Amino acid sequence: MTTTAEPNRIQSCHVFDSLQDKFETERRGCMDVKGKGSIDTFYLVGRRGQVMSCD
Repeated sequence: MTTTAEPNRIQSCHVFDSLQDKFETERRGCMDVKGKGSIDTFYLVGRRGQVMSCD
């Protein structure tokens, strides 16, 4: 999935319940993943209350 991610962004194919209350995520949408099919993907934005910069 690293080949489909934008530079300097962390992408995940799912968001763990234990992380949702600690981190902000941004839904990227469904992507075709080799060997897995269509999967909903997310970007990690930052810790809740603290937004990370991509600069």
